[in-house]
Amino acid sequence: MAETLEDYRRAWDSKALLRQVYNDIYDRIAGVCVEGRSVEIGGGIGQFKSRFPSVIATDIQIAPWLDG
Repeated sequence: MAETLEDYRRAWDSKALLRQVYNDIYDRIAGVCVEGRSVEIGGGIGQFKSRFPSVIATDIQIAPWLDG
């Protein structure tokens, strides 16, 4: 499965519009987070964590950019 996540990360890197849409969503999510640590369930390719490093990113798959 990690190979699939790598493919998704490459697709993310090649699609500026996709990044723009998700970055808007990420900003909205961050705007309603309460103070303290947050956990992302289903961190996938890790893009939310790359914008907000204090987030604990989890997924059922193992990847170096996920916390567990």
